[in-house]
Amino acid sequence: PGEIGGLNRVIAITVEDGHAFCQISQIKSEIKNIIKIIKDFYTALGLWENHWVSLSFRDYKSPEKYIGEIKDWKQCERTLEEINDEMKLNAKKCIGEAALYGPKIDFMFRDVTGKEIQIPTIQLDFATPKAFKLSYTDKKGKSVAPVMVHRAILGSYERLLALLIEHFGGAFPVWLSPVQIVLMPISEKFKEYGKSIMETLRENKLRVEINNSDESLGKKISQVQKQKIPYSIIVGEKEAKAKNIALRSREKGNEGTVELEKFISRIKKEIEDKQ
Repeated sequence: PGEIGGLNRVIAITVEDGHAFCQISQIKSEIKNIIKIIKDFYTALGLWENHWVSLSFRDYKSPEKYIGEIKDWKQCERTLEEINDEMKLNAKKCIGEAALYGPKIDFMFRDVTGKEIQIPTIQLDFATPKAFKLSYTDKKGKSVAPVMVHRAILGSYERLLALLIEHFGGAFPVWLSPVQIVLMPISEKFKEYGKSIMETLRENKLRVEINNSDESLGKKISQVQKQKIPYSIIVGEKEAKAKNIALRSREKGNEGTVELEKFISRIKKEIEDKQ
């Protein structure tokens, strides 16, 4: 207990968290909207089919573990079951996994080793607003306690990054790669041409770095391969004269000489299509 390791167990964790206050009649629409955001988010990352859903309910044999009224807990759990059925989440009921203040819908993902990580969560909470004596005035002029919906979509940045790194094995798709292209002039006299290409790529909102070191071209290519960067561009005398580039890709290796504008169109389409 308490040990640290990698990005899953860190000294300080950066949590993405949010809370919506609503009326009882708004609970379903609020939670369904959050589920749709979670689905869109993890579909874009290519992770959506790599999950299962937990209905995390209280331990009925140990009511002392929780705060709030039993009738509220029953209503919360019933509502989450209805949402599960209506949205066809195929959730598994997990007794004893509820939060202190209410039941949850947890989204469980698997890393490359098959280990499960809980990242997104939606928690329904009648107890906390009442404990803090929060209220709003309803249409009849009556003072009523609101319901609070807790939500975390990416959970913590550290655990999400760990999941992504392991899922892709470091070979991120082009749109997600921190560095999408590395430029490699083969000698000092082609650095200016390399710099002009880099500026053109950056003007097109592409994430590009240039390797102007004195290392051999073979070593530069090896570094790019180890870093699993999607594309590398080599420029030398032939490319400088023809005003084009020699292209290498992570998937295909050496692709030969191509026109810069055609490459820009290609990579922008890959980014747009989330490839």
